[in-house]
Amino acid sequence: MKYYAVIFCTLFGVPIEALAQDPAAANNALRKGNALYKKDDVAGAAKAYEEAANIAPKDPRVFHNSGNAQYRQKQYADAVAKYESAAATAEGAEAQARAYHNLGNAHLQQQKPGDAIKAYKEALKRNPNDEDTRYNMAFAQRMLRQQQEQQKKEQEKKDEEKKDENKKDEEKKDENKKEDEKKEQDQKPDKPDEQKEPGQPQPKPGEMSKQDAQRMLDALNQQEKKVQQKAQQKKRVAVKVPIQKDW
Repeated sequence: MKYYAVIFCTLFGVPIEALAQDPAAANNALRKGNALYKKDDVAGAAKAYEEAANIAPKDPRVFHNSGNAQYRQKQYADAVAKYESAAATAEGAEAQARAYHNLGNAHLQQQKPGDAIKAYKEALKRNPNDEDTRYNMAFAQRMLRQQQEQQKKEQEKKDEEKKDENKKDEEKKDENKKEDEKKEQDQKPDKPDEQKEPGQPQPKPGEMSKQDAQRMLDALNQQEKKVQQKAQQKKRVAVKVPIQKDW
């Protein structure tokens, strides 16, 4: 993955006088930063570029070179901001292409291939023949596909786990419902043959209830009365009525 480190002081046709109150001081700060950058003193270079930014806050060289220093220090979010400013203020397609190229690299370092692809496309619009940018964009596209596939797998796994969890919940609800129904059935008293009065003792299995015994006794008494009535009728003497004749 190619990375452009802009360590030069010329400004692509934009007069330094238009960008700084003290052009000489701004150039000196940039030269100092570039020298430290070449020596791999990235932190020192960043400070020099910050000094240059205070003198020439609109100079795209300052944005770009500060972005490079922050990128080297793995301060990718800060580097993104600087490269965006460099791309927005740079004069000329070539300078803008370099800014967008490095912006794409900073996005890639943050595992944001979608944003990187957008930046690389902007770079290729300005420099269609840049094979390094084209290669980096292909790399970003592969990373994006891998992320999407991984996200899809993770989502499918979550959906499957949720489905299993819902199934277990339903099975648990059915089990609890059956247990509740069983408890309710066990607690329900057996239905009597007849409604008993409150406080009336219940007959034991095999025994006759008091009401049944009373009914049976009443029936026997009634039958006994009928038998006695028939017996009394048989004991009566028939009385003949004399027939009166006319003499």
